[in-house]
Parts: sequence; structure tokens; C-alpha cells
Amino acid sequence: MKYQYEFFLPQNPKPIDTITGDIYDCEKKADEIVAELGINEDDDLIIAVTEVGNND
Repeated sequence: MKYQYEFFLPQNPKPIDTITGDIYDCEKKADEIVAELGINEDDDLIIAVTEVGNND
């Protein structure tokens, strides 16, 4: 399955980044955002997920 992942910071209604891919792509992007911004992934990063289709 392919998913759209939107990355948010608390108190900010607009996503700071959006990608389409699988869970591994999401984890990689989350790690990049956390490292770039120097934030705590568990407390400071919100990820919204929407299904967009199959890999087929």
C-alpha cells in the first residue's frame, strides 16, 4: 500500500512536509525532520496518514 504522510508540529495547523510512500519512507523522513529541527519525535512531531493506493 502507498500512503500520504503529513508531518506537523504541535500548535501549527499546516504540515511542515508531505511525502507519499510506505512506512519505511515515513520513518526515514521523520528521522530527517527530527535531526534537522532538533526536536523530540514522540512529543513534538505529529504524523497524519492517508491511504492513497496500492504498489501494484
